[in-house]
Amino acid sequence: KTCTIYKADTGRELTTLEFYKTGIFKCAFAPNSLRILLIGLDKTLRLWDTDNKKEIAVFSGHTENISDFSFSPDRKRIVTASLDKTLKLWDAESGKERKTLTGHTDSVHACAFSPDGRYIVSASKDTTLKFWDPDKGKEIATLKGHTGPVMSFTFSPDKKRIISRSKDNTLRVWNAVTGEELGTLQGHRSWLTDCAFSQN
Repeated sequence: KTCTIYKADTGRELTTLEFYKTGIFKCAFAPNSLRILLIGLDKTLRLWDTDNKKEIAVFSGHTENISDFSFSPDRKRIVTASLDKTLKLWDAESGKERKTLTGHTDSVHACAFSPDGRYIVSASKDTTLKFWDPDKGKEIATLKGHTGPVMSFTFSPDKKRIISRSKDNTLRVWNAVTGEELGTLQGHRSWLTDCAFSQN
């Protein structure tokens, strides 16, 4: 129910934020900022100023808990993924809801803006990834191939590929522009907890 911030080089505690009655699922600093975003177990996302310990905005509208969030590259918008099968777009400063993205048939586990901000990617328990147009709020493409829930994904350093991990015990590599599947990485005997590209 608290969020504690530490100095990275010394481990010294800097401040503790106490505000959630239901617990915190995930937290992350806003890009180039002293502000922090926190997913609560109350179906909301909250933006806090860590300097004065004041809440700036509450992102409220999902009907089930939020599982993930991502800033747009220009830091003006935030996208959230939820167990309610939807994604939502928000104004990053005011917390006002802008659009709801519907199309997944089960819980959405992960979401992110593309590095250029032109589209959003989501991963779902329905075994698919989807591309979305954030301006129109429309689905662009559905990436099919996994046979189990897709838990997360990440972009390659050159921004040309996406790798996804699933409870089907595989990783799949996709073209980040067209959505074409480029390959399947097999060999694990249980589902994976994370995945990443090397920096080169």
